[in-house]
Amino acid sequence: MSETTALYRRIKRRETHSSRSVLAITIAVIVILGSAYAITEMVLHLAGQPALVSDMFGVAQATAGLAEYTAGIVVAVGIVTALIGVIIMIVSLTAGRRARHLVETQKTSAVVDNAVIASGLARHAAFAGNISPDNVRVSVSHRSAVVTLTPAIGAAMDINSVTAAVQEQLDSYALIPKVRPRVVIDEQRNGGS
Repeated sequence: MSETTALYRRIKRRETHSSRSVLAITIAVIVILGSAYAITEMVLHLAGQPALVSDMFGVAQATAGLAEYTAGIVVAVGIVTALIGVIIMIVSLTAGRRARHLVETQKTSAVVDNAVIASGLARHAAFAGNISPDNVRVSVSHRSAVVTLTPAIGAAMDINSVTAAVQEQLDSYALIPKVRPRVVIDEQRNGGS
């Protein structure tokens, strides 16, 4: 039974998290192309042929002469390079998430797309707010759901009843991880103040 549990846990993780293989392949291709270019330039230099883009030895001499550049340029290039490295490290070490949530019962588990959750919440929010479903926008992320309502001009809306309806619907879904709702009334889109 524990093998089955471990298998299901692994499948659920695979369905809700994305791999970083695209980033790894992209970086590997960039490194391979850069290395191929450098080798091609070196071979052309050794063969006495003109460089394709730039003479590698000229680039090496320019790099060695960094002390002649102003400190601002060197610091700016260093900061940009460090930021790119930090971003790549963060992206590679953090788990990527797919726009999906788990719904578990005693007998089974299901993976539900965030668009399906948003559709259900929009329908219930429109009913609770007594407005057209076309005037409801829902955005579901990993831990929150933002429900934006655009009431008709001059129509009063009870935000507490809509929030309660959305919360009740989310509770009935029993999503993993749990999603917190936030209801926003957008008066500006309909010409209000």
